[in-house]
Amino acid sequence: MNNFTTFLGKELLEAWRKKRILVMFAVFLFITLVSPTLTRYSNEILQMLVTPEEMNAMGIILFAPHWSSSYYSFYGNMNQIGMIALILLCMGLVVQEIRRGTAALMMVKGLGQARFIIVKFVAYSITLFTTLLIMLILQHFLTLAFFGAGAEFANLLTGFVLYWIFAMMILSLAILASAISTSVGMAAVFGILGFIAFSIPASLPRLREAFPYTLSTRVREITSYNYFSDMLWANILTAILTTAIFLTASILILRKREL
Repeated sequence: MNNFTTFLGKELLEAWRKKRILVMFAVFLFITLVSPTLTRYSNEILQMLVTPEEMNAMGIILFAPHWSSSYYSFYGNMNQIGMIALILLCMGLVVQEIRRGTAALMMVKGLGQARFIIVKFVAYSITLFTTLLIMLILQHFLTLAFFGAGAEFANLLTGFVLYWIFAMMILSLAILASAISTSVGMAAVFGILGFIAFSIPASLPRLREAFPYTLSTRVREITSYNYFSDMLWANILTAILTTAIFLTASILILRKREL
């Protein structure tokens, strides 16, 4: 246990020194600031770019923005920008350690392949938890400031926990992509392609209801509309199972690789 916590502390320190934590914070902060702002002032921005006559010709009808759209936009942008950024930030977690020889050194010191993967997963799960929590609090207060109303606390908390589970699944995908790659660039390609491929079944009616990727959609439904799907538990369980599968695959691949 002491060995594990020692390497965990070193991993967190390494993430800070390499500015991975700062970059993640900056990207998530950008999403947090932009989402409620664009939602609140979308009509004004559109009116600056398009005349009323052009809007009538194109059949554009302006509706008063609602606070629920702020959270919906936040999680939507987090899916599109935040998770891609997470994959890119974590693309070298395993492959860089192997190429530099530090992975072999850690094995000599008794860390082991399983703990090597789990340490990285836990370190970045902690980082994700902290960063997402800060951003959601900021997002909520910005929504209150712009719209005068916001989501219920219970829904906010539930949505946060569920999205953290979803983000950990994407993190495990990034670790797997890094474990099977021989270069950082290859890890980035595998990670992004895997993310895209993983999101496709979530759009298919027969698969999406219990599919793990759909958990991100459930978060938006809960936070924005107070809607709890009957299939929510299936999404949670499949997301956790997928995370375990990705991590197990990473460990098995690492054991077969020459360090």
